[in-house]
Amino acid sequence: MNIKTISLSSIVACLLFIEGCSKNDATPSSCQLINYNGEVYTYVNTKLTSGKASCCYSITYSYDNQNRVIQTVENSGSTTTSTLYYDRNNNVIRTIDSDLINQSTSHTIITYNSSGQRIKQQSYSYTPSANSNPADSTLLGESTYQYPNTSTHNYSSLSMTIYYSGVPFNYEYTYEYDNKVNPSRHLFNFNPFNETDNNQVQIAMTSPSSITTNYVYTYNSNGYPLTSTADGTISTYTYSNCK
Repeated sequence: MNIKTISLSSIVACLLFIEGCSKNDATPSSCQLINYNGEVYTYVNTKLTSGKASCCYSITYSYDNQNRVIQTVENSGSTTTSTLYYDRNNNVIRTIDSDLINQSTSHTIITYNSSGQRIKQQSYSYTPSANSNPADSTLLGESTYQYPNTSTHNYSSLSMTIYYSGVPFNYEYTYEYDNKVNPSRHLFNFNPFNETDNNQVQIAMTSPSSITTNYVYTYNSNGYPLTSTADGTISTYTYSNCK
């Protein structure tokens, strides 16, 4: 999960990233992700500024004075600009995605409970009248998060529905965690889309056709991901400037 953008296609990716594991409160070390499966990342003054694949894909990141990602620009045949909005607790509460070439715009609204847990995420087609009233626009997809208790940010399961021409397609996810501190937000200086306390070591996704795919992750001793495996395909991560 899906942090590059919050377009509907990216929601599936960002959502891919149980009670019984203890949270380790030790401060994690920091590393910079420089290569993920052939995609190369660059930094300026420790801030992630861009990513580029060998063909047909690039992304740039912009920050505010609190080092929060406030905009991404993604190029993959078309250009999608995503703008992020935060609450006073630094939670992302809304994004707006604009694709000028395909003339499509969507926005995502994220809801939290009083414990700061993300409990719902909804994406809509975007129109000016929907700025303040999502009911005026078309629902594209929504996700709800379930937790074992109110003291953890490790969601144990997630239910996601994507609508194609008004027809719902349902996906179900379950998660397992290790007991290491999740350092993922350090990879991007500030990563607003991976707020779990611990590292996800396995994700089971059940598709609308009832086919289950398992995603398995391995980590180094500092808790940074080394590999991810899905259906026998292995992706690798490479780092620099680890401290």
